[in-house]
Amino acid sequence: GPHAHIALGKRGHEASTMGNAATGNCDTEKRRCLDVSESTGVKSRSAAASVITVLKDIDAAVCDSRDTLNMSYLLEWMDATSCLAAERHCGRSAVTLVMDDLDFTENYCALLKRGERCILEGKVTRAFGSSLEVVVRISVAEVHSGTLRMVGNAYFMYVVLKTEAEKAGHIKVEVPTLVPSTAEEVLEYGLAERRRNFRKKREAQVEELVKSTSMEDEASSLSPKARPGGALTFTELVLPVHANHMGNTFGGQIMHWMVKGAKTAVWLHLRLGCAPQERPDADLGVGGKPRIRTEQLLHSWLKPESVDTVHFKAPSHVGDRVVVSAAVTRVFSQSIEVAVRVSSNSVNTQDTPTEVNVGHLNFSLMGPDGPLTAHVPDVTPSTIEQDLEYRRAIGRQKFRELRHAEVKRPTPCPGSCSLFSVDLDVKGSQVQEVAIQCISCILCLNDNATLRWERLSSDEGVQCWVEFGLSNTASVTRLKIQATVKASPKDCFELLKDAKRRPEFDAGCLEVLESEITQCGENADLVTFIYAAAGGKKEELLILRAHQEDEACNVFVICSRSVRCDSRPPREGMHRGEVLPSGFIVAPAPDTNGTCSQVTFLGQFSQSLFEVIQPIAVSNVKRFRGILETTEGKPNSGGY
Repeated sequence: GPHAHIALGKRGHEASTMGNAATGNCDTEKRRCLDVSESTGVKSRSAAASVITVLKDIDAAVCDSRDTLNMSYLLEWMDATSCLAAERHCGRSAVTLVMDDLDFTENYCALLKRGERCILEGKVTRAFGSSLEVVVRISVAEVHSGTLRMVGNAYFMYVVLKTEAEKAGHIKVEVPTLVPSTAEEVLEYGLAERRRNFRKKREAQVEELVKSTSMEDEASSLSPKARPGGALTFTELVLPVHANHMGNTFGGQIMHWMVKGAKTAVWLHLRLGCAPQERPDADLGVGGKPRIRTEQLLHSWLKPESVDTVHFKAPSHVGDRVVVSAAVTRVFSQSIEVAVRVSSNSVNTQDTPTEVNVGHLNFSLMGPDGPLTAHVPDVTPSTIEQDLEYRRAIGRQKFRELRHAEVKRPTPCPGSCSLFSVDLDVKGSQVQEVAIQCISCILCLNDNATLRWERLSSDEGVQCWVEFGLSNTASVTRLKIQATVKASPKDCFELLKDAKRRPEFDAGCLEVLESEITQCGENADLVTFIYAAAGGKKEELLILRAHQEDEACNVFVICSRSVRCDSRPPREGMHRGEVLPSGFIVAPAPDTNGTCSQVTFLGQFSQSLFEVIQPIAVSNVKRFRGILETTEGKPNSGGY
C-alpha cells in the first residue's frame, strides 16, 4: 500500500539458546546417563562458541551452464557447515537427522554467480538432550560492490553419535547445555522448541491440508489417459572421497545426488510433455497456457524454489550401492515438485535395500522472457501410489505457502493486499506456523551479520540504522531504530501488546476496530487497523500479530504481518493495504538491573518510501518512550 506499517524487531547475532539437557531418569541397573561434558570438560557452552563461518569461492567447477552456483553444491556446503557447528558445541561426532524446509530468495540466481564469494554461517540454536538444532545462513559477498546479500537459511537437527561402548552399555548421551546470553538467544530458545513440535506434526498437518482440498480438485485422480511424471532411477557407488570423518556417506553428498536426480526427472518430464510439432495446440499447460514446445527448452533453465524437509533415516558407508529414485509428482502454475528417495545396500545385501533419505524439491522453469512453468503439462497419475503422491503434493504446496516468509502473488487482487500477505485460516492449525515464521523473519533480519546496516544520525537518544538492499526503488529497505526507555521491559511489552492503544504512539494509526480483534491461540491475534493514506484517504490493514515472552529473562518480542482471510474481506469502499513482517524486541537495558528497557524496532518497506517512513518511525518511537516515561514506567490501561 502507499503507507508502510513499521513493526519492530530486534535480533542481534541470533546465536542460539539454552538447550534443555535432560537429567536422565533412567533405570540405574540397565542404563546410565553420560553427559558429554564428562569427556569434554565443559558443562555448558555459549551460543557464540558454536559459530562456524565457511567461505566458498563460486568458480566454474561448481556452476551450471548459466554461471550460477549449482544447488547441489550449496546443499553440500550447508550440511558441512551445520555439522561443524554441531560438533564444535558437542566436542564429539554428530550426524544429521533432519534438514528443515529451505526457501530461496527471489534473486537467488542473480546473487550466486560465478566469481562471487558464498558465506555460510552455522550456529547452534538449542540442545535437546542428545540432539541439537543448528541454523545455517547463506549470504553472498559481491566482489565488485563490496556488499553482502542474504540468500536463504535452513535449520538442521543433529544427534550425537554413540561409541560402541556406549551402545553396548545402553548409555544415554547428553550434550552440553547452551546458555543464552543475549535477548535474541533467549527468544530463539523458545522458537526452537516450537519448531521442533512442528517437525513432529508436519505429516499430520500435510494430511489435514490434503483433506481441506476441494472435492473437485481431489476428483482429478486416476485416469485411463495417464501422463506419469518424468522419473528415473540411478545408482552411485560410495567411494572414500564421499565419506565423512566417521566413515559414513557425507549427508551433503547424498543431497548432491538427490538434486542431480530431481533435475534430471524434471527435464525428462519437460521433454516428454512438449507439444507435438504437428499438433502444437493439442493440450494446454497446467496454468491454461499453450503447451511448451521443444524449441522453448533450448533457452530455458530450472530455478530452485525450495527444498522440503529432508529426513536422514539411516547411514550408508564406503562400498555401498546408493540407489536414487526421482519422480515428478505434480506440476503447479509456479513450481514443479519432485519426490526423491534414496536407498542403500552393501554388495552382500543388494536384494534388501535400506531407505536412507526422503525429500521433495521444487523448481520453476524460466525462459528468456520470464517464467514458463504454467506452460508445462501436469502429471496424470495411473497407479494408486502415483495418485496418493499427487494428492499429497497439494498439502505440501499449501504448507510451503504458509511457511514462506514473503509470498508474492502474480496478479493483484482488487481491494485487497496482494504482494506481501499470506492466506490465513483463523480456525486452522496453520496460524501458529505463520506466527513462528513472522517472529523468525524479524529475528533473522536483526541477527544476520551479512546485512549492511548503515548508521543514520541519532535524534534525542534514538539511534537509527538503514539497510537499502539492492539499488533500485522497487527493492525492500530495512529500518532499525533503537532507544532506551525508562520503564521495565514488562511495562513496555504490555503497552505494545494491547492493540487498542496503538493510536497513542503511532501517528498514522487512526482507529482500531475493537470488535474485530480475534485471539488466535495464546501467542497471536488478528487485528484490523485503520491508517492514514496518501491524499487524505484511509486504508485498512488486516494484521496477524505474534508475541513471545520470557519473563524469567525479562525479554519480550512482538511482531506483525499482513494476512488474507476469507472471513475478513475488505470493507466496502475501503482499500486494504499491506505490510511486510516487522516487530519489536524489548530487553533490559545494559547496567540498569531491569529498571530500564532497550527497545528495538525493525521495519521493512519499499525503498521509494524511505524518505516518508523514516521520520515517522523515529517520531513513533519517541512518542512510545514519552508515554511510558511520563507515567513513571507504568502504562495506562489500554493497547498496542
